[in-house]
Amino acid sequence: MDLPQLYAKYNELQKTDNIFVLDNFLDVSQWQMEEETAFDIGCGDGKFLFEYLIPKLPNNFAKFVACDCSEKMIEFAKKKYYLPKVDFVKFDVSSDEIPEEFENTFNHIYSFYALHWVRRQR
Repeated sequence: MDLPQLYAKYNELQKTDNIFVLDNFLDVSQWQMEEETAFDIGCGDGKFLFEYLIPKLPNNFAKFVACDCSEKMIEFAKKKYYLPKVDFVKFDVSSDEIPEEFENTFNHIYSFYALHWVRRQR
């Protein structure tokens, strides 16, 4: 999906399912230490991250990196949502190259309705 406004208008099913997962399984991620970091694969337009996921996380997280393979989605998210501890980056998780700053960095990794879009799963 490469059309942020269209995605925002028609993602009710995903949002409902994602909220169910958060309400029933977020405690499994066991945020324990201060200054933990998180990564979201397939953040889309950023709305779910900002309106549902981040409000349920401890306030003391150090950094949250949200990625999407769509430049349009990332630009939309950057314009609409901002927190100093959150970065939106264009990144394709099927890439052979993992940015050095992503290696051994994150305590928590989330992905909601995104991995089925990955063409080269391995």
